[in-house]
Amino acid sequence: GHLTSFVGREQELGLLEERWIQAKEGEGQVVQLSGEAGIGKSRITRVLLDRLVREPHVRLRYQCSPHHVNTAFYPFISQLERAASFSAGDDDDIRLDKLEALLRRGSDDIADNVPRIAVLLSIGTGDRYPALEIAPQAHKQQTQKALLDQLSGLAERQPVLVMFEDLHWADPTTLEVLEQMVDRIQEWPVLAIVTYRPEFQPPWIGQTHTTTLTLNRLSRRQGAAIVTDLTDGKPVPRAVLDQILEKTDGVPLFVEELTKTILESGLLEERDDHYVLSGPLPTFAIPSTLHDSLIARLDHLAPVKEMAQTGAVIGREFSYRLLAAVSDSSGAELERALDQLIESELVFRRGSPPDATYVFKHALVRDAAYESLLISNRQAIHGRIFDALEQNFPQLVDADPELLAQHATHADLVSKAVDYWLRAGKRAASQSANTEAVTHLRNGLELLARLAEGDERDRQELSYLISLGPALMATVGWDAEEVDETYSRARRLAAKTAQPAILFPSIWGLWLVAHAGGAAERARERLKELVDLAVAEDDETMLLQARHAGGSNMCTDGMLHEALQQVADGVTLYRRGNHSDQALRYGGHDPCVCAQSLGALTQLMLGHFDAAESYSQDAMKLAETVEHQPSVAHAYLYRAELCHLRREPQEAGKRARTVLEIAEPYGLAHYAAWARIHIGWSRARQGEIEAGMEDVERGIEDLKEVGIRYHLAQRFAVWAETLAVKGAIEEAVRAADECMTAVTETGERWFEAEALRLKARMALLADADDLDAVASLLERAVAVADAQDAKFWKLRASTPLARLMRDRGRDVEARDLLAPIYGAFTEGFDTPDLKDTKALLDELS
Repeated sequence: GHLTSFVGREQELGLLEERWIQAKEGEGQVVQLSGEAGIGKSRITRVLLDRLVREPHVRLRYQCSPHHVNTAFYPFISQLERAASFSAGDDDDIRLDKLEALLRRGSDDIADNVPRIAVLLSIGTGDRYPALEIAPQAHKQQTQKALLDQLSGLAERQPVLVMFEDLHWADPTTLEVLEQMVDRIQEWPVLAIVTYRPEFQPPWIGQTHTTTLTLNRLSRRQGAAIVTDLTDGKPVPRAVLDQILEKTDGVPLFVEELTKTILESGLLEERDDHYVLSGPLPTFAIPSTLHDSLIARLDHLAPVKEMAQTGAVIGREFSYRLLAAVSDSSGAELERALDQLIESELVFRRGSPPDATYVFKHALVRDAAYESLLISNRQAIHGRIFDALEQNFPQLVDADPELLAQHATHADLVSKAVDYWLRAGKRAASQSANTEAVTHLRNGLELLARLAEGDERDRQELSYLISLGPALMATVGWDAEEVDETYSRARRLAAKTAQPAILFPSIWGLWLVAHAGGAAERARERLKELVDLAVAEDDETMLLQARHAGGSNMCTDGMLHEALQQVADGVTLYRRGNHSDQALRYGGHDPCVCAQSLGALTQLMLGHFDAAESYSQDAMKLAETVEHQPSVAHAYLYRAELCHLRREPQEAGKRARTVLEIAEPYGLAHYAAWARIHIGWSRARQGEIEAGMEDVERGIEDLKEVGIRYHLAQRFAVWAETLAVKGAIEEAVRAADECMTAVTETGERWFEAEALRLKARMALLADADDLDAVASLLERAVAVADAQDAKFWKLRASTPLARLMRDRGRDVEARDLLAPIYGAFTEGFDTPDLKDTKALLDELS
């Protein structure tokens, strides 16, 4: 279409050209282009494209959509479909051929990435590629990697210009990919330009290879230049020009549209070299807002206004085929109407009918056309669009259920909307797009309340709640109040409808809420219900998850041998092929990874160092095999915890950093907090005391904000130890007191002996004269450990107690206490604790 003269942006364009030169030389750049709607963000990128048209490079253009803010990967999906030149009549084989050809532009080795991208585009691969049998979170991560691999491959061949428009409408998963792209782009010959409105702030702003440009409004002189360009250099009356400039206030799109409105309105008459008023200028003849101006332009296009409105209900972008399916006009009439819209430059066309796609000039143009409809007419058109999509576009039904859900919602087709929001939520969850899944499911639940009460509505609500629970756990934490409310409601409905298959995960969710929230007694009650139901149903998956819960619960209660039996039973029941989806339904991590991690911790407390190491290694290997990132974080976090207890700061820090690298991009706030605590302890123990202390305290604050209380006493113990390393003894004493309080409040008896030992140590550091109180705490610790058969805890408490006895001249008593405890160990003699005990025994001998 016709473009007005490029006005007032030469300085900004010059900076973009400078960044392009840097990018071509291998120093990748990111430019954030911010500005209000209609200010000219898209125009400046268009001018840059025109200036680079003769330079060898690859262009990748992505457009975010207000209708797909919760459709995972939407800008990438639409770009890939456009770049591959998919047509409506293409079957899966043809689409697969086109996709392969597209991906070969970036790599000769496409075997791994084709099936991943094919799933993203809802293309069946048949026998050409093996089916992807991996967990959803792993598939999401691999899809993100495939998209980045394609960009990297293209950049190896020639420079790449990436344009990402309207980032304020990007879905959360797309933002994750973009954040990774920005981190890596500085190593590639790539210039990325991202545009967005001021209310949005990219999370990566401030990196050295990023630049932010804010587009300001044009001056009166620059606005007048646009008017002159649109009138082919013929002046308009001064009164008209003044009103245009005053009302548009320097917004280029408004200047352009208001000028066109006036030229089409009949207010002006064209003379040889200028325009004159056709009569007196009425007070309200010139619209005061951009919206009013656009409505006036649509009114001047009365014969085709209805077509523009129908297209607007479809969206900013609409296809000829869908418009034809919705419209009452014949093919010839439809094409004539669309041609008129194109001539008006309110709509642009890509391709030719029937494979043409039409795009409104600007989102504000689409909004004006949409809002010009009466609500009843708008609702009717949404209904026709929904029917057309459901009947004639099966690929869209499968690939974009959110789109049908939106149209059904706006058409007040409540029952249909409920069905499609559930589909959209499940599809998002299957891609581990949990933020998007929560939004879809909440939308559906809100509509569900409008349906008539009864068994059918209860059944539908149950399906929603069971899908919503795990997605909420992943986004707001295991023990959040909303998670508790979701599973409580699900349990009531499941009991009412007598569906054990749904009742079980409801109770399991409530067990985890109680367990993670430190409500020990309630967790035990829920565990008994789980076991009773699993045994009654004799269901393998229920039995597995009952063992999953039982192992964790019994370990927390200090019932170490019983916990170890639950772990062993769970590992025996686990079948990777049958249970690969369990992380989605229960707790957000693989049950066997959790069992083996708990097994490692339990074996360590029992004093079985080799078995603890074996379980820990198995957990990490399995987590990598199932390729489910939260499960990897789970295994590595337990490994960091194990290394902390074994006093191995270097490996503890290494494993915790891996947890943090996973937790941050996936929004796993509790894992991130736990990881920071262990990273800080590791750094402090290795000499970085101040930096380590900052990490620990940030982790503690984050943990308090998240609210999760799982293994809380152990986190406070790490805090106290780090404060002691720093020499902040009074603060360390308070942290040790919080550790002891956490044991009491949460019922985490597994850490009670260690909390008492820690409290004794801090008391000794604070007041070396009150040895009786210290000895009393250590004696209590030994007694608790002995009752639990926790040989490792007993050794750790007995050694400082024996040292106190030695210092008081009671060497024989000290040796008699320590020798049998040390003698009970058959392994682990190279660990710091056993070495310390052996050294003390040698001294006592």
